[in-house]
Amino acid sequence: MSSGLKLKRYPPTREDREDFVPLPLLRVLLLDDDGPVRQSLADDLKEAGCVVDDAERTDEATRLLQEHAYQVVFVDINLLPFDIPGDLFIFKHRGLMLGATVVAITAQDILQKIGYERQNDLNKLGVMILTKGTPSFSDEMEGIVADKMRAIRVEMLALRDHLYGITKEHPAPPSDEQLLLDSLREFLVDWLRTRKVSDKRAIYYGGKMLSMNEIAGEIDNNTEIGRDHVQMLVSLFKRVMGVQK
Repeated sequence: MSSGLKLKRYPPTREDREDFVPLPLLRVLLLDDDGPVRQSLADDLKEAGCVVDDAERTDEATRLLQEHAYQVVFVDINLLPFDIPGDLFIFKHRGLMLGATVVAITAQDILQKIGYERQNDLNKLGVMILTKGTPSFSDEMEGIVADKMRAIRVEMLALRDHLYGITKEHPAPPSDEQLLLDSLREFLVDWLRTRKVSDKRAIYYGGKMLSMNEIAGEIDNNTEIGRDHVQMLVSLFKRVMGVQK
């Protein structure tokens, strides 16, 4: 039974076709024992468009990692005295963070205390290290989230193209809008060039005095004036047909 919903075959093939794939909504895990700092960072991440789960202790964070897949994980290195250090937590549960961007966050004095060797071990795992309290800290966090969003979006676009069999050799089929533009362009070129001599008036268009033949040439050559002319007629056509206000 038909639902009456007509699915489009493929998004329009314009330069901005990426806009038809929305930015992904990231799920972020934030492990930090400092309540006010954790809340502030969580609020910033939510404003950046993330779903945020936060934890004070590593056992809470472990449970969340077992229940959800996270795209970004922020872990404070200096946790509660009875808890294990954040970098050891990352090493222990790296398998639960596969595919996620993992970031260790810490104050400058703690970073100095853990020493070069532990920092190097984190770097070998591909873990980024951000220092709290620096002027760029918030911007760096937002940048990491934005980079992850863009990376996932690229993967989504690639998957979409793969599902539709789109390759460089086999480009995407034209959209309904593009088909309309192409049809109108062909019609206009033929119509303008077959007008009677008495009808071939000059038109002031795009800052130029153009004859019908010249407008046809602009359209046929797909110049900016030609594209504007066709777009103008498409808009007029849509209004007449009640497609748009």
